[in-house]
Amino acid sequence: MHSLITLLSNRLLVRMHLQRRSWLILASGLAAALLVPPVEAQQEITRGGGEPDAEITAAPLRLATWNIRWFPRGCPDAAECPESRTDLDTLAARIAQLKIDLLAVQEILYDDDGQSAMAIVISKLDSLTGGRWKIDLQECGALESQRVGFLWDDTRVHLGDFADIGQLNGAIEEGGGACAANLRPGRYAYARARDGSVDFHAVTVHFDSGRRAKDYNNRRDATAEIPRLMIGDTPLAQIDEDVIVFGDFNTMGQGDPTEITASEEFEVFDAQIGPSFKRLNVDPFCSEYYRGRGGVLDFFVVSKSLAPKEMKAHVYGYCAEAACSILDEEAMPRDYQRISDHCPVVMDIQSTGS
Repeated sequence: MHSLITLLSNRLLVRMHLQRRSWLILASGLAAALLVPPVEAQQEITRGGGEPDAEITAAPLRLATWNIRWFPRGCPDAAECPESRTDLDTLAARIAQLKIDLLAVQEILYDDDGQSAMAIVISKLDSLTGGRWKIDLQECGALESQRVGFLWDDTRVHLGDFADIGQLNGAIEEGGGACAANLRPGRYAYARARDGSVDFHAVTVHFDSGRRAKDYNNRRDATAEIPRLMIGDTPLAQIDEDVIVFGDFNTMGQGDPTEITASEEFEVFDAQIGPSFKRLNVDPFCSEYYRGRGGVLDFFVVSKSLAPKEMKAHVYGYCAEAACSILDEEAMPRDYQRISDHCPVVMDIQSTGS
C-alpha cells in the first residue's frame, strides 16, 4: 500500500497538469429548506434573525460541523438519560434538509450500539437524499470513547487518505499517543468534489473542554499546531495550500486560576493561527447552549488561500431561531433534548471556473 505522502504527492503532480486552476470561494451559507421532523408538523430552520433562506442550489459543495451529543446515548450513561437518546429520524432529516454533503462530527460513540445507530442514520440519509452516505471515525481510543470523524455523501464528494493527527490532541506530549489523556486527535481526509470542481484537505477536531487552566492550555497547545500541521513527516502546507479545519474548538475561556473570557480566548486563538489561517465568523454568533445561554464553540478555520474577506459560516437550528437570546433551561427546544446542545454550522465551497 502506498504511503500517505506518496498518495498526496502523486495527487499534487496530477493537479499541476490540469488546464485550469480553480479559484475557490467559501460562499456564505445559502438558504436552508424546510425541515420535516418525524412528526407531521413542519419546522422551518432559519438563521440570522429568524428569516428563512432562499432555495439552496446544488452547485456548491456544502460543508458542516455538528457535535452530536454523546451519539447515540445522549449522555455518558444511557440509563440516566433515556429521554435524551438521539432521535435518529430527526437527525437524518436535519442533515438531509440542510443539503449537507460533508459533515464533520464529534462526540460519536462507535461501540455496538453506536454502530447500529449510525447504520440506521446512513440508511435514512440514503433514502432521503438519494445519495450514498459513508462514515469515517478516528482510529485511536477505546470503543466507548467519543470520536471525531466525517459523515458524507459519496455521490457528491470523495474522501480518502484518512489519518489521525495526534498534533491536534493538546495533551499528546503527556504520552499515550494520538488519544492521550482521553482526548481526541484531529481526523484528516483528502476531499474532492465528484464533479472535479474543488479539492482540499479536511481536518475535524474536538479540543479539550473545560475552564480549568489545564483545559485552556491544552487548547492553546492544539491551536498552535494548526499552522504547522504534518501529514507523516511533511508539512501539509508544502503539499497543498487549501486546508479546512472544522469542528468543536471549545473556546469557552478559563475560570481558574484567573478569568479569561471566551472573547479573550478568541483573540489568542486568532493570533495563534495567523497569518496563514483565518477563523470564519459565524452568523448568528452562537453555536451551542449551556444553561440557557448561547456560546460559540464550533466554527471553520481555513487557509488564507480559501478565505475572501468578510465571508462567514452560518448557524442553523434552534440557535438561529432563538437568535442567540437567553432560553428557559426548563423548556429547551426538542432538538436540544434529542439531538444536541450544539447546532449545525454550515458553509459552502465552490469554484468560479477557469
